[in-house]
Order: sequence, then structure tokens, then C-alpha cells
Amino acid sequence: MNDDTSFTIEIEGEGTPSKLAVLQERLMQKVDEHVAPTGIFHWSMFLPDALAEYDGSSGAKPMNQLLFQIFYQELAAGALPSVTMAGVSDLDTRAEMHRERGVIPIAVANYDYTAARKQFVESLLRHVEDDTVSEIPDDVPDAEQLKEMAEPRHAFFASALLKQEYIGFAPLPLVHFGLAARFEIPSDCYLTNSAAELTGIEIDLDDGGGWRPIRLGEEVATQYATAGTKRVLLRAQTGGGELAVSFEIELNASVAPKSDEKWLLKSQYPNAGAKGHTWVFFGKGHTKLEAPILIAEGFPGNYTLNQIWDILNKEKLAENLLEAGKDIVIIGFADGTRSMEDNAGVVVAAIEKSASIIKADGKAPHLIVGGASMGGLVTRYALTWMEKAGEEHYTDKYFSLDTPHTGAYVPLSAQLFVNYFRWMLDKVGYVTVDLPKLLQSPAAQQMLLLWVEHKDDWGICHSPSPERTAFLKKLAMLGGYPKKKSMKKFGVADGRGDGQGNGLKNGVEAFFWNTGLMGIGLWGADLYTVPGLPDKGKLKIAGLKNTGFWNTFHLDNILPKSESAPGGTSAIYAGFNDTLLSLNKRLIKPNANCFIPTMSALAMEKLHTDKDTDLLKDISKFNPDKNEGGTWFDEYTFSSTKNLEHVELDKELAKWLYDRLKV
Repeated sequence: MNDDTSFTIEIEGEGTPSKLAVLQERLMQKVDEHVAPTGIFHWSMFLPDALAEYDGSSGAKPMNQLLFQIFYQELAAGALPSVTMAGVSDLDTRAEMHRERGVIPIAVANYDYTAARKQFVESLLRHVEDDTVSEIPDDVPDAEQLKEMAEPRHAFFASALLKQEYIGFAPLPLVHFGLAARFEIPSDCYLTNSAAELTGIEIDLDDGGGWRPIRLGEEVATQYATAGTKRVLLRAQTGGGELAVSFEIELNASVAPKSDEKWLLKSQYPNAGAKGHTWVFFGKGHTKLEAPILIAEGFPGNYTLNQIWDILNKEKLAENLLEAGKDIVIIGFADGTRSMEDNAGVVVAAIEKSASIIKADGKAPHLIVGGASMGGLVTRYALTWMEKAGEEHYTDKYFSLDTPHTGAYVPLSAQLFVNYFRWMLDKVGYVTVDLPKLLQSPAAQQMLLLWVEHKDDWGICHSPSPERTAFLKKLAMLGGYPKKKSMKKFGVADGRGDGQGNGLKNGVEAFFWNTGLMGIGLWGADLYTVPGLPDKGKLKIAGLKNTGFWNTFHLDNILPKSESAPGGTSAIYAGFNDTLLSLNKRLIKPNANCFIPTMSALAMEKLHTDKDTDLLKDISKFNPDKNEGGTWFDEYTFSSTKNLEHVELDKELAKWLYDRLKV
């Protein structure tokens, strides 16, 4: 898309603030220990009765991590000022410390709480349609009346806390890699306000071993026979009796080999401060680094080793390269959402360390450097910067896998949805509150061709972001791409090269969702694919409902049909459908949208991402000798069968890349 392109989003409706949320907040100011002697006053705008099922009785449905986080956050939100409860993000920070030790932390919540009765919800709903909630209406209950609308309850629920990871902006399934597992209930993940003394806990790991005792802070190890969904049973003995709960955990049999070395890296230039790490695997017959392939991970970075290995070892690519005598150096970024210039410094540090190790043995370094997704762009910037700075990078080959060389797409309506509901996404079941932050991060702004700025007054939404414009200008000033004459450059696209799109329809409803209280639809989304649905002489891109009021979003100009274009796909609409809690929702089929256009992954700089004719160009018919697409790759390839998922490798692509990297 041309850098000077911009579009305006016109909004018709009531605006974004939730009247019900404001009213709830003001009502909560009346709640004290007299109303909620437990110190927690609970009510949910979205799941008012769901928590009641998990009272410690044995008949409750199995928990999952998403539901655990929702319930815990609801209790924490209802904690009185005198009560301290960690937030969900704080709890995940605790869990990460234990995950780094290789254990699967189990969080257990055991709380007495005060629950709002049906009358409380009814009193709120009466005022949803008021023009203002700047003052609490006279007929809203006072503290004494609120006490009559509340009742004491108990909650007991638990879940494993696995790390949430992403491919681009699409959340990956929560999964434990490997059939060996070590479980632990860390002391700082046993969460309670109950006065009843905990006298014992037993656990059944669904491994055939039956019940066994487990103490807080004690590991229990097992070896599963098969992968798949396991139902873990937990029961606790307390002074108040026995409490029971179960939760599910997904196992993936794939597991990364143990690395031979791990390096910690810190960027010194071009920008100082970014941190990273590498996992180093020696090739067959090697006891030290000799023939390294440096592979940088993609957005948003900081992948676990098992996850990034699962990506890079599709069709056994990584294993085959090790068998061929190549060393693999996987470069990870502590924060992949930082600017790509920052993380390019991590790549520079990895290149310099690799070269210094080889030179210390009196040998000349011959490196292969590249990356998957954003990692290919960060390594491109690093090599280009080193050449401009007069630094030797010792690179014989550069490669990238489905990298957004000329930009990436996240559906515009999806960005509007995330922006509009960013205050409540975690409350209605979407897997993460991270998505709004990811979309606004410097790296995201540098990659995205269509970008919505988080603003309550909407106005002009940049396309692309000024951050992208500035990044492209810096890259161009450095030379655009590495130009060492002896270096070969290889590009791989997950999209088709014959101009055939992914089947997603243009200008149609992609996702509908509606939820509310007591049968009243209060929140909703009606999302459309670009260029939008013709509506009253305009193009409707989204309808979003907040506290019963629909707001319609129109575009003031026609955008390219980017979501259906050939390219590596993402499934952000499906992600909404899979995780948002509601019985009233529907999803278009097929629903995978283009994330990295084929022409972008292959750096076809003569083609324009804002032109449908170029997005749908049959690249397979290009004459390589004429370089019709304007690419700087010496060789490139694309999927010949279908538009694959982003950073996916089928047999054909894996063999093509292997043949060029093994030598």
C-alpha cells in the first residue's frame, strides 16, 4: 500500500463507553464489609451464574485455563479496597517463574465470596437506557438494600497455567509439549481467603495411576502413553469438608531436543537495549559451532523452545539440516513487539558471536542467516545495517519464510472490534488482553498495511502507521536489503503463486456475536470483510454494540480486497468464534484471512499492495530473467497447492528450502 494512503472511519451511534460498566462501578462504591463480609462482592456482566457451579461439589464440568482466568478476574474485580488479590497478569508472572523450571503450575482458587442475587442485576438493567449515569439514580439500592440482594457462596476451581503463545496476532492453542509432565501446585498459586485449614490435596493425572497425594510446592511427575486431552481431577480436604474440581489439559507429543548451548544476547547497535537469547544445536559430528544457520523467530517473540521448534521442524526440516551437518542457532527476542530496529541489534550480536567462535578456531566463518515471519525482516534489517556500517557479516546465504517484506494484513473490522471492546475482551472469553497491546506495539505498526489507532474519538486511522513510514524510510536509507555480491538470497511464501485466493468472500459478514444478561443482548459485533458491505451509499465495515446500542462503522473510500488475496493465512475471525462466550454467534466459512500476501513474502516491490490486480497477480508465470515483480531474491518459491497457514511448511516447501540450506 502506498505510504501516503489514509482512510477515515465514520461512526454512527452512541460512542464507546459502557453505561452498565460505569453504573456498576458507581454501585460498587456502596459495597462495604457490611454488604460483603467475605471481602469479595461478585457479579458478572457476562456470566452471572457460571461461577456458582464451581462450589467444590463433584458434579461441575471440567475447567479450562480460559474459564479459570475469567472466574478469578471476576472475583479480583469484586475485592473490596481492604482485600488484596493479585491480578491475572500477576498470576501469570508467578506461573512463568515455575514454567521456567520445567513444571506445569496448577493454580487453585478456594474463596468465600458474596454473590449478587438476581434483583441486583435487574436494578442495573433498569438504568441501561438512561441518557446518563453521571449520578446514581435515586431508586438504585443503598447499602442496606444491597445486603438483602446478596448471599454468601463458596468457589473452588483450578487449572494448569500454560503459556499463551501466538502466530502473529492469532493465539495458538494452549498445549503442553511432550508426554512427560511434571505438575506442581506452587504455594503462590494456591489462592484463598478461606479460614478453613487445608489439611491435604490429592490428584489424579488421568495417566492410569489413580489418586496420589500432592503437597503445595511438591512436584508430581508422570509419563503419559498418548497425547490428546487429559482430564485432571483434584480434591482437597479442609476443615470445612472435601472440595473437588477437574480441569483439562492438552498434550502434544512433539518435543524439542535439548540444546547444546544457550546464549544470552544484548543489542549494542544499531539501537542499544533490546535483549534476546539463542538455542544452539550442533550438527551431526560437531562438538562446537562450525556451520551455523541462524534463524530468527517471528512476532511477538519470546517463544518457548518447544513452540518454535514445532514451527521450524515441520516436515522434519530442522532435524534433516542437523543430520546434514548444519548447526542451528535459533534467535529469540525477549520482547518481539519492540521496534524491528531494536531487535535487529540482537541479530547483530548473534552474528558477531557466531563469527567470533568460528574465527577462534582459525577458520573463516560462513554463515546462513534468515528468519520466519517478522524474523526474516529483522534479519534483513540487521544485515543491511551491517553492510552500511562497514561491518562484515560473513553471510553466504539469506532466507526468509513468509516474511512481510512489503507488509502484512490484519482484518480492519477485527482491529475495530479489539479497539472498541478492549476494556472487556478478557471478561467475555477472548483468550487474551494482550491483543490490543500487540496491535498497538511498535513492531506491529511497522508491519501492518492497514492499522487502526486506539482512539475513543476515532477520526483518522492511519494506513499505514507513521511508525511504518519511518521504518521503511530508515531501511531505504540503509540500502533496502543486503547486497553482498557473493550472498545468495532465498524467499519462501506460504501463499499460492497462481493468483488464486483463499476463498474468503469480499464485502460480506465474517463474524457475528451477541451476548448479554437475562436474555437482553447488550454487547455484540457484526464484522465484515473488506471492502465492506454497501450500506446507504457507504461501505459498512463493522457494527458494534455496547450496552444495547449499535454503532455502525463506515469507510470513506474503497480498500483493496486484501483478506481474500493469495498468501499465508491467519484465522483471527475463527479465534473470536472459538473463544468468545455466547450461544448467539456465527462464523463465515471458509474463514482464514490473508495475513502475508504472496507478493509481500517474495518482496515483489514492483507490485502494489493497494491494487487488487497486483494482489491477484499470477506470479507463477513471471519470467525470472526479466524480474517482472521487482524482487531482490535470487530464488523464490510459493505453495503450489493451497494458501497455507502462516509459517507452515508442506513437503514441497520444506524440501525446496532444505536443498538450498544444506550445502
